[in-house]
Amino acid sequence: MTVYNKASLVLAESPAYKAGKIQPYYPLTPDVSFDFTRATSATRVNASGNIEKETQNLLVQSNTFDTNWTISEGTILGGQTGYDGSTNAWLYTDNVGTISKSHDVRQSVSESGVNCFSIYAKMGTKAWVKMYSGLNTCFFNIDPNYVGNRIGTDNTLGGRIEDVGNGWFRLSIFDNGSTSLVLFGIAGGDNSGNYLSDGTGTIYIQNAQLEQGLVARDYQETTTSAFYGGITDNIPRLDYTDSSCPALLLEPQRTNELQHSEYLEGWNLFINMTLTANNATSPEGLQNAYKIETTSAGAYLRDAKTLTAGNNVFSIFAKKGNAQYIWLATRFFNGFTDTYVWFDIENGTKGGRTGESFDYDIEDYGNGWYRCYIVHNVDAGDLFGYAYVGLTNTDENFAGAGGLNGYLYGGQWESGSYATSYIPTYGSAVTRNNDNVSYTQQVTDSSSFAVFIEFEPTNQSLEGGGTSIQYPSVTDSYWARLYPYYTNEKTRLLLRGTGFSDNIYSPSSHDTSTNNKWLISFDGTRLKAFANGEKLYDEVNTPYEFQSAGTGIQGMIVKSILNFNAPLTDQEAIDLTTI
Repeated sequence: MTVYNKASLVLAESPAYKAGKIQPYYPLTPDVSFDFTRATSATRVNASGNIEKETQNLLVQSNTFDTNWTISEGTILGGQTGYDGSTNAWLYTDNVGTISKSHDVRQSVSESGVNCFSIYAKMGTKAWVKMYSGLNTCFFNIDPNYVGNRIGTDNTLGGRIEDVGNGWFRLSIFDNGSTSLVLFGIAGGDNSGNYLSDGTGTIYIQNAQLEQGLVARDYQETTTSAFYGGITDNIPRLDYTDSSCPALLLEPQRTNELQHSEYLEGWNLFINMTLTANNATSPEGLQNAYKIETTSAGAYLRDAKTLTAGNNVFSIFAKKGNAQYIWLATRFFNGFTDTYVWFDIENGTKGGRTGESFDYDIEDYGNGWYRCYIVHNVDAGDLFGYAYVGLTNTDENFAGAGGLNGYLYGGQWESGSYATSYIPTYGSAVTRNNDNVSYTQQVTDSSSFAVFIEFEPTNQSLEGGGTSIQYPSVTDSYWARLYPYYTNEKTRLLLRGTGFSDNIYSPSSHDTSTNNKWLISFDGTRLKAFANGEKLYDEVNTPYEFQSAGTGIQGMIVKSILNFNAPLTDQEAIDLTTI
C-alpha cells in the first residue's frame, strides 16, 4: 500500500474544473471539491503552449439577422448553406434602386477601446462588401477570382480578409475608440473606397462577432446576451508553462497600468520607428503581433505612466527579426533616474545594464518568443515615468541604428517585484484579482492528520502578506500556515499554537524558485514539519483539534495537495517530500 492510497483527498493529475470548483483526483464524489474564486478574467498558458484569454462575442443575436438587427433598404433570408456546411447562413438582398450609403444590416452597441468586428461573407451577385465599426470603415472584394488589393479603409487600423474555403471569406475590421454601431452591406464596385450601393445585388453572410483586441478569434454564438467564455470569472487556471502537465496557477492581485498592451500605436510616443499591426503570430498563436522597424538611430517606442511607490515591473514579449537584441528602459523624472538593460532575443539570454541596481530577466515562451522584464524601485516622490523599448544590432548599444526590425506583443507595467501572467488591456488599465482556492475535508479524528502540498513559488518576496495555505483549529487558536514568503531564498512555514510561535524554513540547500514539497503531520501530541526530504520540526504541542481545512491559497503554482486522516511515519513523510 503506497502513501497515496492512504490519502483522503488528492488534488493532482489534471483535475476537472468549472467555475468556482476544482474536482479532486480522489475521491471522485460530487460532494468533495476545492472551492475556487477570482472575481475577474485572467490568462494562462494552455496545453498548446499558447497564451489563452477570455473569449467574447459582445453582439446579441449574432447569427439571427432578423432579430435585434436593423435592415436598411434591403431584405434578409435565412436557411442558406454556410461556410461550415450548415444551413445557418443568410442571403442579404439590396432591393432598393436608389444610390445610398444606408443600404446595410446594423446593430447598435456600446463598447470602447480596441475592438474587432468580424463576419463571414460569400459573393452572391455582388462582390464588394462594406463594414463599419466605430471610426473605421472598410470595403472588401469577396470574388474568389479577384486579383489585386482586396481591402480599402478609412482608418489606419484597417481590416483583414481570410479565405475559409468554398467561396467564403472571414472579414474583420478593427477600431480604437467608442463603438456605438456595427454594420455590413453591399458596396460599390471599385477599389477606391466607393461605399455607395446601386440598390441591387446579393451577398451571403453568417456569424457576426464583436470582441476586444486586434484579431478575430473562434466564433462564439449569442442569443439574447453577450458571450464570455474561456478563462472568465472564477475559472481555475491549469497552466502548462514549461510543462506537458498542468499546475494550478495562483497569483496575487495585479493591475496592468499600460492602457494598450497590444495596440502599440496607442502608446505615448514612437520615434524613428514604423509599426505594423497584425504582422506576425504572437504567443497567443494568433496573427496579432506587431512588427517594429527602425528608420534611423535613436529609435524607440515609449509609454508614460503615473506609478505607485515601491517596486514596479515593465515587461513585454519580443521575437527576433533581423535585430538580435532588444533593450528596455525606465525613466523617472523627479529624480531623473534612467535604467537600461539589453536582451539577446536570438539566444534567450539577458545582457548588461546601466543605471541603478535592479532586477531583470528573460523567459522563453516558445516559437522564438521571449518575455523580457525590468524591475525598478520607485520612490514616493518620483511617481511619473516612462517605459521604453528599442532594438539594437550590437549588445549594450542603446542608440540602435536604422534598418532594424523585430516583433512585439503584450506590454505590461505592474506594481510588484516580478512579472505575473499577462493581463491584456484595450484602452484602459485592467486589474486581475487574486486567485483563491480552499477546501474543507472532515477527518475521522480532528486531532490527528497530515497534509502535503507540492508547489512552485511565483516570486521571491512577500507581497501583500497573502496567506498561501492555512490549517486552522476549531477555535482558530492553533494553526499552521505556509506563506509565499522568502528569506535568504528559503520558503517559510509558520506554526502557531498555545504559548508558541515558530518559523520553520525550507532546507538551505534547496532553490525555492523551483519545486517544493512540504508536509505537516500531527498525531494528537507531536507536530512535525517536513520540507524537501528533511524533517525540520518535531515538538510536543497540545491541544490542536485541527479541522484540516485549507484556505486562501495564492502566490504559488500548486501541483498537488494530499490530505490524510492520520499522521504519516517519518520515513513516509521524508519519502513523499523528497525532490
